[in-house]
Amino acid sequence: MMKVVAMVRTATIAAFGAVASLTLGGCEATKSVEYYVEHEGEARAQIDDCNLNAAAGENCSHAMTAIRQIEEQRFRDNQAKTKKAIEDGSLWPTIKGQ
Repeated sequence: MMKVVAMVRTATIAAFGAVASLTLGGCEATKSVEYYVEHEGEARAQIDDCNLNAAAGENCSHAMTAIRQIEEQRFRDNQAKTKKAIEDGSLWPTIKGQ
């Protein structure tokens, strides 16, 4: 009877250890939106990982927010360049520079 109790206790401890290691091992530090804005490649990789694993954690939402901010800033920058080119006349080519 003592052997059975010891075996059950050992199995319970082993199972708890396995669950704890999986739970703790899967955790990663949460990164801020600002971090992902500064590390665009990592943000895109995080989004790919989120899509592959159907995850929805804080890193997923922070990476998506960062990419949205990056793309909005690029849009505004391109819009400003186009506006400047229209104003200074360099947008449309002319014949012989006239």
